[in-house]
Amino acid sequence: MPFRIRYLPTIALLLLFAGPNPAAKKSEPFPYRLVIEIGQGKLVASSTVREYLHRELTAAVERAGCFRSVHDTAPDPPRADDLVLRLTVVDFEDQTNHQFSIAQTVDEQGLDRERLTTVSLRAELAVEVLTLTEGRLVRSRRFAQRNSWTPQAGEDPREMAREMMVAAVVRTTRLFVCKGSANKWAKQLESAAPLR
Repeated sequence: MPFRIRYLPTIALLLLFAGPNPAAKKSEPFPYRLVIEIGQGKLVASSTVREYLHRELTAAVERAGCFRSVHDTAPDPPRADDLVLRLTVVDFEDQTNHQFSIAQTVDEQGLDRERLTTVSLRAELAVEVLTLTEGRLVRSRRFAQRNSWTPQAGEDPREMAREMMVAAVVRTTRLFVCKGSANKWAKQLESAAPLR
């Protein structure tokens, strides 16, 4: 089923919380250019989902203003201190649960049997920040994200659960990559080792 962005009011609220706090004191951005990349993981078969995740993550980090500039492809020419944020879905589970309830309907039949569907998604993700030119690992972490959705009238539960998952993953990743100080980033870059 194509991945369609239909539930804009709900997702817009979730992505609003993924952005920076307007009341917070704005600090100077880290003096690096950052490239956003979605790794070849479990979502590789769903290019539409990967493109949506890439677009939303790029926009969220750019809105946060924590790097000198944010790019969706490598700058040309590259610089020694350019960084790559790589987000990879290393595992993904998609479960559908059905239950039946008796629903009162106003029609000739009186009672109708309505099937309710709940979709549960679980993803394990890896976030890595590497130097663009040498591939040295600057920082990394893994985290799991779970989302489920039982539809209201006319909703697609799988589509809604995926959109909620993308919003939550974007927020977690943005918080991870934007944390710390310029001095901490400089020290991590100095001690970064090649990715094995």
